[in-house]
Amino acid sequence: MALLEAIAAYDAGRPAGHHAGSLAVSTVRRMAEICGDGHSLTMETGCGKSTILFSNLSQRHLVFTFDDRAVPDSSVAYYQGCPVTRLNRVEPHFGPTQMTVPRHHFDRPIDVALLDGPHAWPFVELEYYFVYPHIRRDGWLILDDIHIPTIGQMLRTLAADPMWSLEEIAGGTTALLRRTAAPALDPLNDGWWLQGRNAAEFPSFPMDLPDLTPGETVAFRSNEPGIRHLMFGWRPAESWGCWAAAHEATIGFAWRGESGAATLRMLAKLPAPVEMALNGAVFGSLAMTPDASLQDIAALIPAGLLRPGGPNLLRFRFPEPVWTESLPRWILGIAVGELTIEA
Repeated sequence: MALLEAIAAYDAGRPAGHHAGSLAVSTVRRMAEICGDGHSLTMETGCGKSTILFSNLSQRHLVFTFDDRAVPDSSVAYYQGCPVTRLNRVEPHFGPTQMTVPRHHFDRPIDVALLDGPHAWPFVELEYYFVYPHIRRDGWLILDDIHIPTIGQMLRTLAADPMWSLEEIAGGTTALLRRTAAPALDPLNDGWWLQGRNAAEFPSFPMDLPDLTPGETVAFRSNEPGIRHLMFGWRPAESWGCWAAAHEATIGFAWRGESGAATLRMLAKLPAPVEMALNGAVFGSLAMTPDASLQDIAALIPAGLLRPGGPNLLRFRFPEPVWTESLPRWILGIAVGELTIEA
């Protein structure tokens, strides 16, 4: 397609390392091949190569994005400067999408909607809420950056919903979903039980936490049953144990002992100080361990904190986590190989 070749040539002529129009040309090509042309109304949050594309595929294309033309690597200037952009078909709505999308009145059904604006949770979900009722049957929803965990979770929810059919994942990070004939979820009511993921996965973890008995040692190594206790804030388990890689990390268990005082023992290493809490009550802290290997660590759990038979949440909080350089976006708070609670 001559249009895609023109977009690729324009992008190749940009300065090395520029981020404007960050979608890969190959992904834009698949979007064009799958979604087709001749559309009446398309929209997107964010802008770039996709804006150039949709200005040629649609009679009217709505763009919800910040006006960043004052910065050198401007995405708005990127699409406006491309010679094949049909600017007369582009309708920009400048400002934070958290405000501009909810305020917009969609006066006709949307043929294609691309969500590629702010990526922090819950902003993509907010955009989706105000857009999905307007996407026509057989229309398209494109969700970018699904490798970000919260957006990946959103895709899992959508892909299991009868409203959507997941047609392709382009470039490994961009999902293309087609609107089915199923009725739209009422945006002003409820119906969580009608959604596929809720039906398939109910009840959700941690409704049924695994047991922990006094003196029992659980291992957090990969393929060990103990990893079922790892709830939130943990990296995937490795052969030696598991890293906490968030500002907080939680271990859950159903305690099969009494509520008296107990001793928490761990095989762990701490690159940063750790605050410990059980069921919301802080009961101690641990200092950074200078040795890089796993070490035996013990702490006293006061009487009354353990809940016999019920769910117990052991939380580690890291006031000063270590940001890694070799693994971007990782933070390290504690590494745990084994855990025992002795009554």
